[in-house]
Amino acid sequence: MKEKILIFGPCAVESEQQLAEIVAGKCILPDFFGQIIFRGGVWKPRTSPQTFQGIGDKALPWLKNAGQKMGYPVATEVANTQHIQACVEAGVDYCWIGARTSVNPILVQELADYWQQIPREQLPKGILVKNPMAQDVALWMGAVERLQTLGVPIWAIHRGINHKACWGMAFEFRQKKHDIPMLLDPSHISGDAQMVAQLAQQAMDLDYDGLMIEVHPHPTEALSDAKQQITMNQLQTLLNTLIVRTTNTPNKSMLELREQIDEIDDELWNLLVKRLELSRQIGKIKKENNEPILQVNRLDNIIQQRIEWGKKHQLPSGFVEQMMHLIHEQSVEEQM
Repeated sequence: MKEKILIFGPCAVESEQQLAEIVAGKCILPDFFGQIIFRGGVWKPRTSPQTFQGIGDKALPWLKNAGQKMGYPVATEVANTQHIQACVEAGVDYCWIGARTSVNPILVQELADYWQQIPREQLPKGILVKNPMAQDVALWMGAVERLQTLGVPIWAIHRGINHKACWGMAFEFRQKKHDIPMLLDPSHISGDAQMVAQLAQQAMDLDYDGLMIEVHPHPTEALSDAKQQITMNQLQTLLNTLIVRTTNTPNKSMLELREQIDEIDDELWNLLVKRLELSRQIGKIKKENNEPILQVNRLDNIIQQRIEWGKKHQLPSGFVEQMMHLIHEQSVEEQM
């Protein structure tokens, strides 16, 4: 069985007492977790300056001490070169780049350049990169590539966007960067503590390399992201019930089903080719009659009809709408 990675800890380090309570509730972890890291945010890049912005540098020794008591290395988020230097001085083991930073290539390059100047022995043991706050897989991959020159392990963290999983972005990243371990952050994807266990299991079903989960001794009292953090007892229950899939070898029934899917895919592509050929013919007629190519009212009607059809066949409205937009976009290209 491939060993998994577990990163857990509070969204934000709030006090030494908070960390002491987490240490006291240390979990018994399943054997399939080969690497465990204790996390805690000390600088919080929040939207509003009126919200909790983190304790700052003085919380780093608290974090490091808590990790040592549990026997785990520690990780925190960095967003500028001052953060990196403070982590070096405090002996922080791992750093992650958050979604608000990974969206900006200039900031990521600035961090990479600063790490390049640091002696090799002072570099983090690994750097984690969360997906950017934009559904743009190229930005995510670019951030990883800027850091790969450092020669330390780089991991990707799939944390979604605004409590939406954006699975497609993660699947594309994994396909193009299959050498980069991918962890799921179910806390941020859901924004709801009740959903964390379900998403964690989905990550195992999808063969993710690990999990990053936010915990707090008293989640309702948390100074940031209170709704998505779980207690150490809840983490223990989650880990005890987690099922890790152990084989990638498809059985006979699965192979037969995949053959049927391949046949259906062939039919779908042939139908799309026919549809686009009809679009080209329509484009010629529109030009001959001096009609505009894009007819918004017809598009709206078609999409609404397909959404209603999808509901009758248990297809999500978002999926149907996205598919129709993609088909229509290509149809317009053909007509042009």
